[in-house]
Amino acid sequence: RIDIALGELAADEARALATELLGAAPDAGRAQAIARESQGNPFLIDALARFGSDELSGALLDEMIRRRAAELAEPARRLLTVVAVAGRPIDLGAAFHAAALDHEGDAALAALRAVHFVRTRRSTGWDEVETYHDRLGAAVIGGLEPEELRRLHERLALALLASGRADPERLAEHFREGGH
Repeated sequence: RIDIALGELAADEARALATELLGAAPDAGRAQAIARESQGNPFLIDALARFGSDELSGALLDEMIRRRAAELAEPARRLLTVVAVAGRPIDLGAAFHAAALDHEGDAALAALRAVHFVRTRRSTGWDEVETYHDRLGAAVIGGLEPEELRRLHERLALALLASGRADPERLAEHFREGGH
C-alpha cells in the first residue's frame, strides 16, 4: 500500500477524480454530485464513487469512517474524537489538552491530516483544527457511548477554559453537555 498525502481538491479536481473513479461510462451529473458532497475530500470522493449513491447509505458511510478511524494509532483516535466533539474549529493547544496529548500531539495531528480527517488553519494569531468534513465528525460522534460523549464535552470545556480563548457561549455549551 502506498499513501500519498493530498490536500483538499478544488471543485474541478474533485469532479475529475470522481469521473476517473466512476470508470468506463461515468455519469457527469453523478461525478458533479460526488465532488459537491465530498467538499474536495479525497477519502469521501473515493467512498462515494466506489459505492453507488443508492448503495452508500449514511449508515454504511459512517461505518466506513469509523473503521478507518479505528485503524489509527490511539493518540490520533483521541485527537479525532475531541475535534469531532468540538463541532467547529478549536484551538490546537486546547484540542491537544482535551485529548491528553503531550509529546505525541504533533504526530497525531500529522496522521489525521494525512488521511484527510482534519485540517488546520491559522486564525487570529493561533492554530485551529477542525474535522475535514462535517460528515466525518458526525460519524465519529455517532460511535460514542453517551457517558464517553459527556466526558469529552467536560474535557473540552476545561481545556477551552484553560486556553483563555473560548467564547462564553461555547464554554456554556460544553459544560452543559458535560453535565454541569
